[in-house]
Amino acid sequence: MFIESIDVSSYSKDGNKMFNLLDNFVEKIGKANVIQVITDSAAANVLARKFLETKRPHLYWTPCAVHCLDLMLKDIFKLSNFKKTFDRAIGMHGYIYNRPSLLNMMRHFTQLKELVKPAKTIFATAFLTLQRVYQQRNNLRKMFTSEEWTKSKWAKESREKPPMGYIYEAMDRAKEAIANSFNGNVEKYKDVFQIIDQRWNAQLHRPLHAAGFYLNPEFFYKDPRAAKHKEIVSGLYQCISRLIPVLEVQDKVTADLKKYENAKGLFGIPMAIRQRTTRVPADWWSSYGHDAPKLQQFAIKVLSLTCSSSSCERNWSVFEHLHSKKRNRLAQKYLNDLVFVKSDRALKRQYISHGKFDPISLKDIDESNE
Repeated sequence: MFIESIDVSSYSKDGNKMFNLLDNFVEKIGKANVIQVITDSAAANVLARKFLETKRPHLYWTPCAVHCLDLMLKDIFKLSNFKKTFDRAIGMHGYIYNRPSLLNMMRHFTQLKELVKPAKTIFATAFLTLQRVYQQRNNLRKMFTSEEWTKSKWAKESREKPPMGYIYEAMDRAKEAIANSFNGNVEKYKDVFQIIDQRWNAQLHRPLHAAGFYLNPEFFYKDPRAAKHKEIVSGLYQCISRLIPVLEVQDKVTADLKKYENAKGLFGIPMAIRQRTTRVPADWWSSYGHDAPKLQQFAIKVLSLTCSSSSCERNWSVFEHLHSKKRNRLAQKYLNDLVFVKSDRALKRQYISHGKFDPISLKDIDESNE
């Protein structure tokens, strides 16, 4: 839930003040209740180091996954062959959308299909726009060779210089889709894979993501090798030792892992097997993890975490909506209360619909969907 906002415009660039602010907020929430803090990529590394040096060794500091994926796309677009395509497509897009009459002509030829597809991040939007251009390539060719175009004033203009993210499984699927699109020709996508791996190893490769993969029944039971994969198992044990300070409880959790791995007790009943792929992982553990109560508690804690700061950032638009030119004298306390009501009302509606659909269903996600 949304709790409160703080005006930090006067010291947002001061690392020590930001550290003290967040440290005090952890105390307010209760340090036993805080597992993970998500920030932008730059702040995550700095603040993680400061907290580890002090009194918060149990906390995980992670960068926003959506932002990291956006940076991957940004780096990919710097490759010469991709940059050339990107510049041309975005240049054409800008040329059309800056001319209302030409935009209407394009909509006529594309049957009202737009070229732009907004996304949560800048480069994801650019990538999806490229996809739209590719999908409409035949209609765009028809437009630029039509009599309607050749008789238009734009055809006579001088040419201008064009103006100018289930993390483990999703990442594996994305890389498979890239390789398949190039028919397995490594030479064509090796530079892209290098960029993805650099971002993954530097920012997204976190023990929490590995533990989440291991404890997700859909993926764990689908691939028996997951229980023996060194990277995944290592991340799981790191999380156990870090999030469960009591050694006796750690031993109970690790002992229960065998029950989960071998699908013993409730883990292996037909209903639990059938619902491995249809229920949200945390709910599945809540229903079928009673034979391993300590592991159940740990799994629900990990699987209930988010990996993106997008839900928090949506509140910025709420603030902009409430703090308008006509209402620019709202006190900070009153503004907080308004955002609190508006944001948590939306979260309540989402909670009511909980269980009606899987919020992260990879089998229904197009490879181009962030």
